[in-house]
Amino acid sequence: YLSFIKNKNFNNLEFLPWYKVAVEFYRGMQADRKGMWLSLFVVLFIISLGVLNTLLMAVLERTREFGLLKALGTPLGLLISMIYTEALLMLFAGLILGFLLAYPCNLLFSIIGISYPEAIKMGGIEIKKMYADPSFNSFFLPAFSLFIATLLVCIFPVFRVYKILPVEAMRKV
Repeated sequence: YLSFIKNKNFNNLEFLPWYKVAVEFYRGMQADRKGMWLSLFVVLFIISLGVLNTLLMAVLERTREFGLLKALGTPLGLLISMIYTEALLMLFAGLILGFLLAYPCNLLFSIIGISYPEAIKMGGIEIKKMYADPSFNSFFLPAFSLFIATLLVCIFPVFRVYKILPVEAMRKV
């Protein structure tokens, strides 16, 4: 629309897009977006450490079993798939439980909002309430990021199983 209006010969008027008119508000939006990415990264890092700890403990506690399976000739791919299956079951259980708990709360706050004790004024706009966004992207992006993080975290326990020697594993208590 901006190019159409500029072509109508309104020489004494200046037409600008909203993000150039409300520069302060636009900068606030950009800062909020960067903060969201930083928060997502921190949460994913903490969750990934929890998943890594759980998987690593599962591998360490079953060192004898993995050693026995290797001694019996179980293909390494099957052992690796056991670890990834366990990790993905844990991931999907967490995602389903998280969705079931988060979606009703997100939906509620999208309707009633969260009131600020004092209105925030930014770029000539006064914000009194913040509303949640229960959209597909607000759930898909974190879930997909967590899926990728889980796949990456599994590499260390898989490497640990790969290094297990059956003879040494049988001696472990």
